[in-house]
Amino acid sequence: MSSVEIQLNGRLGNCMFQYAVGRLMADEMNICLHVRSDEHNVNLPAMFPNVHYDIERGTCNNPAPTLKIEQLNQPDGWPDIGPVDIFGMRKVAHGRTISINGFFESYVHLEPFSERLRHIYHREKRTHNRIAVHQRLGDVAWAEGNGWDYIRAAVNKTISLRSVEQLPVIIVSEEPNHYLTRDMHTELQRATGCAVEVMGPPSIHDAFDEVCGSRHQILTNSTWTWWAGFLGAPHSHAHVMLSERQPVPWRNAYLFDARLPENFEVQRLHDPPELYALRDARMRRNIAARVTRAAEGLPF
Repeated sequence: MSSVEIQLNGRLGNCMFQYAVGRLMADEMNICLHVRSDEHNVNLPAMFPNVHYDIERGTCNNPAPTLKIEQLNQPDGWPDIGPVDIFGMRKVAHGRTISINGFFESYVHLEPFSERLRHIYHREKRTHNRIAVHQRLGDVAWAEGNGWDYIRAAVNKTISLRSVEQLPVIIVSEEPNHYLTRDMHTELQRATGCAVEVMGPPSIHDAFDEVCGSRHQILTNSTWTWWAGFLGAPHSHAHVMLSERQPVPWRNAYLFDARLPENFEVQRLHDPPELYALRDARMRRNIAARVTRAAEGLPF
């Protein structure tokens, strides 16, 4: 039986890119789709009703050898993002099993199928006439200086948007009590003079819906936020703060260097080195304090 086989890698945004490439190939060639996942991957079918991990269609009596398509990170952290010709695969892959393992994180692969992707990843959501600031943590929180670069840029963008229309502001954070979230909340309230709601800790479904459904999204540079921005159109405007300080393996700058959906705006952050030094020193103090409190069994 001829099929496309996908090995999912990473978290929500990563898996959405991988599934998209495999699903589109299988649909274009009218062949089976089989997805391999594990407990570390997000359950995409539970989140998006039109996502299916096993689709059976068509048969091939004598399939040719497996065609492997891999696009994994290079040793220096930069991925090989040459475009995958999904239309052209029909010519070279007829009757073959196509094995996909990689990341494929670029709109270059997907732009011709944008409306089909919105159908695949359709999810009922409410729209909100407000500004949603996504506070991504994890790898970004510990990047040298990146957290404060983003806070400063997010506050300035919020002020700019509210100068046109006095929209309410919400912070969507994985960890509402994290010191970076508290700093973001303090700075936004001080700059806007209005009450700023902090949503968290939301489920991944709720967080995605809240950001995706907001009229303006202020986002860090990640695959998660790319999809929130893409699927938020045409209601939402995605404002991506692209930090030059985030370490290369997580920078995801390649997502924003090539083709972009029409509702995206990218702002590159370039702060003086002396500001980085001050923020790095503050970050080290915060980390030391958190480690001490954890060792003493106190909340941090």
